[in-house]
Amino acid sequence: MKNIIENLKDGYNEINLKVNLKDLRGDALSFCISGEKFFISLFIYRDDKIVGSITANRDVERFMAVDILKSSNGFKNLEGGDYKIAYLLQKEGEVLLKIEEAKSPVDSRGEVDIEKDQVMCREEKWYAGDFHTHTFYSDGKLSQEENIEVAKKRGLSFFSPTDHNFNQTKFPDTDLLIIEGTEITSKFGHVNVFFTNKSIFEKYSVKGLNTEKWLLEVLKDLKGEIYSINHPFMDTYEFLVGEYYLEDLKFMEIINDPTYMTSIAAMEKALKAWDILLKNGYKVYGIGGSDSHLYPNEKYENSEYPSLLGDPKTFIYAKNLSKDEIKKALLAGKISVSREKLLELKKIDDSEFSMKLKENTFHGKKLHIELIVDGEIFRTYEDNLKVNLDLDENYHYVRANVRCEDKELYGFTNPYFYNLKKSQKKIKTWKELQDLLWLRQFYLTKMELYLNFQIFG
Repeated sequence: MKNIIENLKDGYNEINLKVNLKDLRGDALSFCISGEKFFISLFIYRDDKIVGSITANRDVERFMAVDILKSSNGFKNLEGGDYKIAYLLQKEGEVLLKIEEAKSPVDSRGEVDIEKDQVMCREEKWYAGDFHTHTFYSDGKLSQEENIEVAKKRGLSFFSPTDHNFNQTKFPDTDLLIIEGTEITSKFGHVNVFFTNKSIFEKYSVKGLNTEKWLLEVLKDLKGEIYSINHPFMDTYEFLVGEYYLEDLKFMEIINDPTYMTSIAAMEKALKAWDILLKNGYKVYGIGGSDSHLYPNEKYENSEYPSLLGDPKTFIYAKNLSKDEIKKALLAGKISVSREKLLELKKIDDSEFSMKLKENTFHGKKLHIELIVDGEIFRTYEDNLKVNLDLDENYHYVRANVRCEDKELYGFTNPYFYNLKKSQKKIKTWKELQDLLWLRQFYLTKMELYLNFQIFG
């Protein structure tokens, strides 16, 4: 076979590849991408089916072998015939793709199919996990094995490796529950899809990835699947699909890597937006994600603490530790999110609640509880909450935030709903939510300026 060396172009492009196994020297093809300051999502198709994919922002080499056990993660076995390579590239410098005959160094006999499901623990309890992590199969620094190691040190029972536009196909065998996932990554928003390894890029070409219309169509197609909108108000990575129907939204990431430089402000916006959704009667559940990219001893600029897988933790109360039961618990809203210890707002009877913090401080800062009723702070408690609410027959919801003494969000619980059918959905689209959030911020800013003028003016 004639080796291919391509100087890849910016944007969307296609390359044709013909493979004759009789002429193959070795047992595989090597796909090598090299360059500086780039991000690529590349897909290899045979008969309109994805047989290999690479997402990368650094030099990478992957193998497609005749024996699938010698193929890299994300690749099928090599067959003879015609292939199409489609890619979307953002670059500043030269980026080279080399396709060469090779002998594969891969041996995946110790790995398992990531779609495998089994009961990892039979106890009914709260399980700690992370719904947003990355490996070196996209732009993370950790290997799969290193992710597992960090997850265990952080006390997790499960996590989902959600690499950008990439579906993991195999994973090292472990006693942790690995939930298949991918982060659909476009200029108009990032969306994590869970519990399926079917790539959306088999149906939707990567060509339209960075358009609003493309992402809207994908989200319509994902109706019925379990997905979350990630870091929806983070600068540069915010969710911008204005015509997205709120009735389709079931999960939204509230806490995303709280050590990242823009996360704190983004989390507060997400929290406010979530309460707007809840007040409008949308049954949306909040989750968290570490969005881990770094080595466990690394910090982002201006951060006091390292960025760690499992910060935050998303706790799920499930009948057992299996994909099926985690999925059921998610859909039932049995979810709590925290930087460290479990937060549990217990409903004792119809309107009586209790909550006790498992730790009083975090990073040396004292914690307190905010009981939220219908989007407003009902009362603030130190470390122990017990209250009987006088709720009428109208629509209400009750949840809790836990904050540090400097007001930084430590975690939250998901809502208990009352008379949900009596709620009124006054907004329908994401654009309307954005507008309401902006108006709220505008009036708060004006009020703050007015008060400052009264005090200091």
